[in-house]
Amino acid sequence: RGMKNNIVENTGTHLIDQRELARLLGCNPRTVSNLLRRQKIPVIKVGTLNRFQPIRVIEALAEASPRGGKP
Repeated sequence: RGMKNNIVENTGTHLIDQRELARLLGCNPRTVSNLLRRQKIPVIKVGTLNRFQPIRVIEALAEASPRGGKP
């Protein structure tokens, strides 16, 4: 069981919500909303909820920013 959790975390396949993503990125949840609205970050819809794969979001932001800085 413990090993499976490590694999999921290491591959970035776990999903987090907007508040957790904002904490991870070091920004305000409103910034995440703005990035989502401008289609700058990938989202996975779970019913009506938005969920994010942290590694995919970080990759998208890194590609979009020539400096590789914060959003």
